[in-house]
Amino acid sequence: MLRQFTAAALAACATLAAVPAQAQQSVVSIGVSHIDINSKTTGLRGIGVPPGADLEVQDATTLFLSYEYRFAPNWGVELAAGIPPKHDTKAAGSIEFLGKVSSVKQMAPTFFVNYRFGDEGAQWRPFIGLGVNYTRFYDAKSEYGQKIELSDSVGPAAQLGVSYAITPEISLCGAIATAKVKSDLVATGTTVQQTTIDFRPVVYTLAVSYKF
Repeated sequence: MLRQFTAAALAACATLAAVPAQAQQSVVSIGVSHIDINSKTTGLRGIGVPPGADLEVQDATTLFLSYEYRFAPNWGVELAAGIPPKHDTKAAGSIEFLGKVSSVKQMAPTFFVNYRFGDEGAQWRPFIGLGVNYTRFYDAKSEYGQKIELSDSVGPAAQLGVSYAITPEISLCGAIATAKVKSDLVATGTTVQQTTIDFRPVVYTLAVSYKF
């Protein structure tokens, strides 16, 4: 996947070099993102873990930031990020009575190639984007004194949204995005417990954009 992404990035750079300067614009956005987690795991495994033990990752809300370089009236490349949110994890299944068991922060920059429908001067402009997400988990903390580690994740990402131009430079933007985020969790204490978490996030974003 990384080899394919590198090839796509090189192709995009070649395309940018061929685009006339007057068609190029920069857009910065700031807003709020709600990360709706629909996690599914392989089940919690380890010595002393009862059958049916599971984990459930909770939602989070955070500040959204992005920079988009529009190299043509309908095309742009965007780097979307934000303030790293903290997700709580609750026990589920046969150990649900334990409640909150841990928390972790995640940093998830996402690169999109976006296509905008309509003319450049249109007030309403729907858009779609495809790209790649990198998620790094850090600062994991256990409620039971374990050392918790989660592997990084790289996967495809997609978004769908619409922008509304208030002025030629300022717009409101709403988007729904998702990405493939999967991580191996290892919790080390008196015993070692493991699982693989498929986060299956859906991210709802509302932002203000400034074009220059």
